[in-house]
Amino acid sequence: MRQSVVASVAVMAAAALLGACGQSQTTISTPAGTVTTKQNGATASVTVKTQKGTASFQAGGGLPSGFPHAVPLPSTGHLSSAIRESSNGSSAYLVSYGLNVSLPAGLSAYDAKLSSAGFRESSNLETSGSSGATSGALQSWTSSAWIIAVVGASATQSSSASLTITVRAATSG
Repeated sequence: MRQSVVASVAVMAAAALLGACGQSQTTISTPAGTVTTKQNGATASVTVKTQKGTASFQAGGGLPSGFPHAVPLPSTGHLSSAIRESSNGSSAYLVSYGLNVSLPAGLSAYDAKLSSAGFRESSNLETSGSSGATSGALQSWTSSAWIIAVVGASATQSSSASLTITVRAATSG
């Protein structure tokens, strides 16, 4: 997982550098597939296509295409990155938010939105450091159509937090 995150960051940095050089789109073809980088204003993206599927990495813009409207998102803070991965006709999404509130406040507000949208919490783990600082949270939510994993982190109970939300279809197609 860590290698995939490091690779994603490196690929998005490369896309941003290409955009800074004035190139709006570049495609590289290899025997294994293609890599396309795009720069459109403040949005940089990289799409990797192979025989096994397509992965798109996006930073600086909105939600990836196809993100399900039935899945609510945090109402505070800002979208910091978004990834769509597609394979065999099925997509999964990973979006990261920088919140303007603490982790307990952000989780509480997001939990209420998920519950109101018909999602059911299936697991919840919150951890605190020895000084009482909230350091992390891991939650799982489900509906008949979607499975959502929420990972939250903050340095202290009162500092701004981040949420990373992973969404995939409840049934594989």
